[in-house]
Amino acid sequence: MGLLIALVVLVLFGGLVAALAGGGVFAWGESTRKKATARKEEFFDHAFDGSRLVTFRVNMETPPADVMIHGADEHGYELTSRTELVEGGMAADLVFTKRA
Repeated sequence: MGLLIALVVLVLFGGLVAALAGGGVFAWGESTRKKATARKEEFFDHAFDGSRLVTFRVNMETPPADVMIHGADEHGYELTSRTELVEGGMAADLVFTKRA
């Protein structure tokens, strides 16, 4: 009986640790993305430097895809391809071409 109780406590403790770790990773990702979005002009200047073809990988350390697509449009580029690397757009490869 004591072994069963110890096993249940261990499983509950493991679940709690996993939940806390998952929440911490999520909070870190959201904080990092907010900081990157606040610096979006730096990302735009670096990515849309006049090259005819631009490939940009969106992840938790960059502004989200919709922000990059809007910035591309403002800098004379159009989205020609989007490949989701992680479902939900958390990571994606965006390909832009410069408008003539």
